[in-house]
Amino acid sequence: MTAVTCESTPASADSGPAELAPTRVLIVDDSFQFRSGLSRLLRREAGITVVGRACNGDLALRMVRRLHPDVVLLDITMRGMDGIEAARRICAEYPSISVIGLSSHAVNSDEGKAMQKAGAVEYVCKGTDGSMGDQVIAAIRRRAKNGAAVTSSSQLV
Repeated sequence: MTAVTCESTPASADSGPAELAPTRVLIVDDSFQFRSGLSRLLRREAGITVVGRACNGDLALRMVRRLHPDVVLLDITMRGMDGIEAARRICAEYPSISVIGLSSHAVNSDEGKAMQKAGAVEYVCKGTDGSMGDQVIAAIRRRAKNGAAVTSSSQLV
């Protein structure tokens, strides 16, 4: 039986036109299948590079310090340090990094509000309607264009 790790650092994806630096993304979710699927989806997108994947908030913090992503896609409910505490720490330590919350909890739920209070600039519901991938890509592209700060024209999705 092989050991299963919750960290991987995939090879660089297509980063689009040479004159534009790709948006570097770290995916943090406790589900291996979700991390892998989202990573595959994002690697097909020009201008987005998945720099790493983590399964909990503790590992996410270590990877943020090492990899310096532009965007962290962060699940709320995970073992160990949850996404809300991880968002709080990432946003305090690295205000230029955009944290995008991911969860099956509704945006207006207590969890969604707590993620926003912790510093997430956007929030995408994992839902079952199949649009989550498009919503995540759109949120990453908005962050690449607008930076980490939440402005009056950018609200939690």
